[in-house]
Amino acid sequence: MRGKKNLVLLVSESASKGLCERISNSISELTGLPIKVSIKSRAKKAPEEIITSLSRNELIVAIHSLIEEQKTHVILLLSVSGARRISEILLLQANMELSDEEALDALREFGNIVFGTLTSELSRKVGGKVTYTLPEVVIDYDVAIIESLIAPLAMVKDVIEILELSITSGSEEELGFDMLMIPGDNV
Repeated sequence: MRGKKNLVLLVSESASKGLCERISNSISELTGLPIKVSIKSRAKKAPEEIITSLSRNELIVAIHSLIEEQKTHVILLLSVSGARRISEILLLQANMELSDEEALDALREFGNIVFGTLTSELSRKVGGKVTYTLPEVVIDYDVAIIESLIAPLAMVKDVIEILELSITSGSEEELGFDMLMIPGDNV
């Protein structure tokens, strides 16, 4: 197994085009729909830059998990409308009313697909099992999510990686979301 610093780099490297293709394939197999996930941009930012750039005083959805061995927090940030649309796609419920609980279950499943695909790729690269915690879904104003979830993690790090991703289903509009990767204290 590689050293811990190299594992953090592997987390970053694993969020690549190949990972997006595997996430796309997983969702496509689940739904039977043509799904494409792609990286629109990738940046490394100082914590204070992320905190100020994410704060727009609007309601958002955060899906959070911890890649346990690397103590790396991965957080997906979505607009409420984007999260609702992803829930509809996963549950094949387009144009039908979803309950809040169904939507939350679908978002947890979306987190499982993204985090499971990421840890599978890491497992393959390190030659050992890499696990993640069950995804937690939080819906709140961006300021509250930043203060309670992102800021405490970000303040102990010099640089955080942020990826701007998009997901499309067939000819439908593109839904954007961000993935933040924050290495833990002991990495």
